[in-house]
Amino acid sequence: MKTLSWIIGLPIALYAIVFAVFNRTDLSLDFWPFPYEADMPFWQVILGTFVVAFLLGAFVAWVSGSDKRSRARAYRWKLDDASRQLSAANKKIAALEEAAAKKKAA
Repeated sequence: MKTLSWIIGLPIALYAIVFAVFNRTDLSLDFWPFPYEADMPFWQVILGTFVVAFLLGAFVAWVSGSDKRSRARAYRWKLDDASRQLSAANKKIAALEEAAAKKKAA
């Protein structure tokens, strides 16, 4: 899996570097209803848009998985509780078997 991520990630990174090198012209951004304007290189606008889109997608994926995470947490709590109950039951069984062995020996 790590090799696959390198096979996919390396060409994308190289493409982004080549894109940044060849698109150095300035672009004027006008944030229309507001009285702000920004002059920045074209590559910053495009790659910045991709970064924001990636982060937004990661956030949406994280939020959409919250029900699965909460369900898994609840199952983990149930499993821990059942494990504690089983341990207590095994201790009681061991104590009862020991008491029965002492009664039988006497």
